[in-house]
Amino acid sequence: QLVALGLHCLWSGSFAEARAALKKALERTPDALDAHVILAATHAAKGQEREAQREEQEILHIEPDFKIREWVPRLFPFKHEQDAKRMMALLRKAGLPE
Repeated sequence: QLVALGLHCLWSGSFAEARAALKKALERTPDALDAHVILAATHAAKGQEREAQREEQEILHIEPDFKIREWVPRLFPFKHEQDAKRMMALLRKAGLPE
């Protein structure tokens, strides 16, 4: 639920709330790939490059073969194509591999 809340807050532009929810989720489950991915996107959306790159490193530590085009559809089965494209663009900005 915290991860879903984080995604909702990201989409609504409530970045501080997204970060708080995702950090709390990661306290409970430190290797939660979906939470790290949304947190990387949140930092990228805010222009926080250093924090986004830190999350990129965490993601690649958890899943060394992470590729945006493979993992976004697996983690987030978005109903709308524009949501998937938006997430992919943010993850590119965070430095994750295509």
